[in-house]
Amino acid sequence: MKYLLIAFTILGIASCVEPSKTQETNIPKTESSPKRPLDTTLSTTESLKLTYKERISPANTTNISAVDSVLIEMISIIPEIKAYSHKIDSTSKGKSKLVYKTVEAPSADSPYYYIKVDEKTTTEQHTKFQFYVNPVNFSIKIYDPTEDIMMDLDYWQANGNGF
Repeated sequence: MKYLLIAFTILGIASCVEPSKTQETNIPKTESSPKRPLDTTLSTTESLKLTYKERISPANTTNISAVDSVLIEMISIIPEIKAYSHKIDSTSKGKSKLVYKTVEAPSADSPYYYIKVDEKTTTEQHTKFQFYVNPVNFSIKIYDPTEDIMMDLDYWQANGNGF
């Protein structure tokens, strides 16, 4: 026991003594630039492009169901659509829900998938949103039937149309 106490005392003293030679570290010099930081906030469209670009490759564009499911998933995570889905689910206590349907695939006339978002209740179904999504460049357009105009997703969100 006596030797254990002496050993701990020696180790404690030895750990407090600085070594005679120290190694110098070179810290790289950095220049401070007057540049302001870049705005790293992505628009919803850019964010969706980054998220889903890998899942739709040129090899998958022939498989319509794979592209279709990815595009519907893209639309379902748009913040306004997601919020609306939660809102109707909570107010209807699960009796209403959003249903996503691909109405048209791209053709020679149009490079867009036409996807409708309907609110479905137990007795009826109403179209709430109409999207046109280009699977090549991920541009998303929204059709507003009251104004009879087509808008980009970012424009729709910026102008308060996305709630």
